[in-house]
Amino acid sequence: MPTYILLSTLTPEGRRTLHSDPDRLDEVNQEITDFGCEVVAQYAVLGSYDFITVIQAADNETVAHLSVDLAHAALSTSSRCRRFRWRSCARN
Repeated sequence: MPTYILLSTLTPEGRRTLHSDPDRLDEVNQEITDFGCEVVAQYAVLGSYDFITVIQAADNETVAHLSVDLAHAALSTSSRCRRFRWRSCARN
């Protein structure tokens, strides 16, 4: 499965929710898994984003649908990137 990187920024409501219920992050990861994706790694980061989540998913459409589904809760906004190995891009 292709690898994708989700760059997430918590909304004010998302910050309050995560502060009062830290287990919410595990619930979101379970939602990602229930969507048919696999969480490979997740990092809390400093800077423009609050979390970087590395997932594997079947295709671009699945990740787009997942992003809409997660945004519906209005707890975070996200950007999505598909990861490519540099060598495979350089050969083309």
